[in-house]
Amino acid sequence: MVLLLLWAQGAVAAESLESLGLKVYRGTDGQSIEVVTLAPREASEVVLRLQGTDSEQDGLSVRGKARDTGRGVDYVVRHRGADWVLLSQRAGDYEAFVPGKPSFRVKFSQDATGKASASEVLSAHLLQRESGRIAAFEKKAWPHLEKKYTARAAEAMAALRKACGTSPTFTFDWKTFDDAAMAELDVWAACAPLATRARARCAAVKDVTVLTCRFGPALAFERGPTRSSSPPLKGRGRGARVSGREAQVKRRLPMVLTYLLAAPVLARPAATLEDLRALAVQKSWAELLERAEDVPPTSRTDTWRALVTEAATAEVESAMAPDDKDPFATARKARTLGQRYAFLAKAPSFSSARDARGLKDLERCLALERSDCIDTYRELTGDASAESTLQAARLVKRGHFAYVAMPLFASAVRGGKEAGACKDEALAEAVLAALDLPATDSRAGDARKVAFEWCWSALGARLKSATVGASSYFLANTCQPMRARKALTELQDDLCKDEGL
Repeated sequence: MVLLLLWAQGAVAAESLESLGLKVYRGTDGQSIEVVTLAPREASEVVLRLQGTDSEQDGLSVRGKARDTGRGVDYVVRHRGADWVLLSQRAGDYEAFVPGKPSFRVKFSQDATGKASASEVLSAHLLQRESGRIAAFEKKAWPHLEKKYTARAAEAMAALRKACGTSPTFTFDWKTFDDAAMAELDVWAACAPLATRARARCAAVKDVTVLTCRFGPALAFERGPTRSSSPPLKGRGRGARVSGREAQVKRRLPMVLTYLLAAPVLARPAATLEDLRALAVQKSWAELLERAEDVPPTSRTDTWRALVTEAATAEVESAMAPDDKDPFATARKARTLGQRYAFLAKAPSFSSARDARGLKDLERCLALERSDCIDTYRELTGDASAESTLQAARLVKRGHFAYVAMPLFASAVRGGKEAGACKDEALAEAVLAALDLPATDSRAGDARKVAFEWCWSALGARLKSATVGASSYFLANTCQPMRARKALTELQDDLCKDEGL
């Protein structure tokens, strides 16, 4: 019999992916890359599926970003814990870079595109996420930590053998522990309760041959060797999953399952509000957040929410200085807490701490000259206030060309809902600089929205003045929307017409 502990910090909602379009690129030797563009378009997210590459990555359907480099577009995914350009476009030519294989050229195929199915690619991606294939592709190797945790597990099994006379093996389902979990979590501290409680109830585990710990979004008891067996019985907090060895023991499983569920071997006692108050007095914030979900739902009062809010805020505020390995480690923790406890988004103290730390992490990332600082900040701080996002945009602009900060300025405007941001001088400078980029550049697209849809009343006069003596790029971005607003003088209109606009 296999005894499995599924460890998690909170449920993650199922994700729905929407396709905006599909293109298929074919190589000369039967290779193909299907590229599905995801909604919303401004997020620049894609799912890419590899076929016919004669590699272990065949069939892989992985999510990534389409990044405008100024010279073309790179389709970037995560592989071995780092960014990996899977497909690159330069001057209309496409080149694929499959891990472990020589690069190869591909071309757009109208015929293959017409026969392909975006929903099939997205379904494959979701199934591969569920199976762990995506995680195995994306995560880096952690040989030292895995060796250390495996050694601790071996010591625990020796103690179990001495106490109970049984000889199970302890395994970790490493593919379920992503890089963030490996970097921030003491894996053995999370998994050790399985061994500890098994040792305390020898009779319950006398037929167990394997104990396995994995990291996941939900906790469940389940019988049978696979997920396709009987529906799981789910619960909060830490728990266990029980499966049978082979078909010949299936008849015994219901009895074993019932016993384990009823026995305190793997059950965690409920917590009370008094327990949480005591932890708050001790300022044991991490333990309070861990125990908070052990309070029964009927007891989760305003006092419970206040204690969780206090602990979550303290955890974010008291985090150590940004880590050079992952400058956004604390911002990631804040986002995880916000996803785990949705009510935190409406708590001013937590929101303020979250936003302040996001800015600090962004500043550290920029100091390290990382290439993905803006994208990572936007990904992790979607709930940040408009003022915080505006501060982030100014921070980026101080050390870069003004147009680099355009995506953050666009986010700060909130689709025109934040009129105050439209009057920001740094935003105006970024808009004018971004309008001087090719019209196909996403930052120019952001600038057009800010200038002509959301902030026209604040920026109109600056735009009219900038049209005189403007570059061809600037005119290409502004002539039509300015004409639509009847904002062009006769001379400016003639200049636009001379450009064929």
